[in-house]
Amino acid sequence: MILSIALAHVTSALAATQAQAAPALQAIPAGAWQARSIGEALLAAMAFGLVGLVLILIGFKAFDWMTPKIDVERELTQNKNIAVAIVVAALIIAVAIVISKAIAG
Repeated sequence: MILSIALAHVTSALAATQAQAAPALQAIPAGAWQARSIGEALLAAMAFGLVGLVLILIGFKAFDWMTPKIDVERELTQNKNIAVAIVVAALIIAVAIVISKAIAG
């Protein structure tokens, strides 16, 4: 009895969640690019990945250029400065999020 009530509750909660998620699904706009084959999709993914990596490298070099008092590479390799490593990791993640949003549109 208790199990059937719990199952009914979970089922109704799942149905409500799916009903809320349905409006979030939108049709692809008519002008959007669509891959015609798996090879084309893989090629596009590799191209966008390469563009993303290059832009992340540019972002890191811009950060290195904007902080002339800190030699980031020396702090990471010779001094093993964990604080600089955390800041650089946060920078790379932040730049990657911005780039992914820019590429995705």
